[in-house]
Amino acid sequence: MNKGKVNENVIKRSVLKYINDNGSAIPGSDCAFFTGVSTDFDEEAAGRMAMLRAVNNAAVCGKIAKDSVVSLFLPERYREIKLKAIVKDIGETAEKLGIRIVDGHTETISGITHPVVNITIHATETMTDSEGKAWAASKPLPADAIIMTKWAAMSGAARIAKVKSEELNGHFPEFITRDAMELLRFISVVPEAAVAVSSDAVCMNDCSDGGVMAALWQLGDVFGVGLEVNLRNIPIMQESVEVSDYYNLNPYKLRSDGALLIVARDGEAMTERLHEADIPAVIIGHITDGIDRVLVYDDERRYLEEPRQDEGCMIY
Repeated sequence: MNKGKVNENVIKRSVLKYINDNGSAIPGSDCAFFTGVSTDFDEEAAGRMAMLRAVNNAAVCGKIAKDSVVSLFLPERYREIKLKAIVKDIGETAEKLGIRIVDGHTETISGITHPVVNITIHATETMTDSEGKAWAASKPLPADAIIMTKWAAMSGAARIAKVKSEELNGHFPEFITRDAMELLRFISVVPEAAVAVSSDAVCMNDCSDGGVMAALWQLGDVFGVGLEVNLRNIPIMQESVEVSDYYNLNPYKLRSDGALLIVARDGEAMTERLHEADIPAVIIGHITDGIDRVLVYDDERRYLEEPRQDEGCMIY
């Protein structure tokens, strides 16, 4: 395809055909959530990941995603069959999540080597708490429990496994690489966010860029609170450990899309509700007085460091 806006025939043939647009306009929305994903690591998953991340952003704020706007920026001479695959993936993911794609833009531009997928989600409804009231995050208090769902390093380990599959398969049994890549199946945090809100969660934060450590830092920084977390309690899958160890990476600083931090007054009750919904969840720590953010590992105590960059950025 040539530089500039993609022509209408290609749009009809390879874009509109794969998205469920009923022609409606975007209604007035309470807020919008944006995400952008480059396909440089995995063109097959880029559309799905962009949609899921945008929806996750809304869910963490207690918002129900309804509509989306998709923008695709393509390198020059990008093959139409590849565009078709990305858009089909976006459309299928949106349909599964009940999201309408109501507008979009597809353009070929110079200066990029891989497609970039930008998705804006319009959230028109708010999740409700146990009393049926619109939910909003509130400031955590000392002794509030910090709960984590699913596992650390999921999306980071999956990305590395995809990029480095040949190298990893030469070192590990192939099921390690395969299972690591399959962790992308657990990226959505919408189910646990819904349970958390209906069970009166105090606040939430997803563990995306920078992983669990970055999410914990953001939690303390945004609300100006201290916290104490036991590293041994942070859940992680063995395949993520193997991939991280092989490249000498800290898995707790690796992208962890799909893992959600939930602060609750009653941690035991919250984890029980999550387990009833078949969502893995454990209490990893609690909110403290002051602003110190402390990590505990057996008898060792150290302060949480401000995150710099995602641990795996030099690999994927």
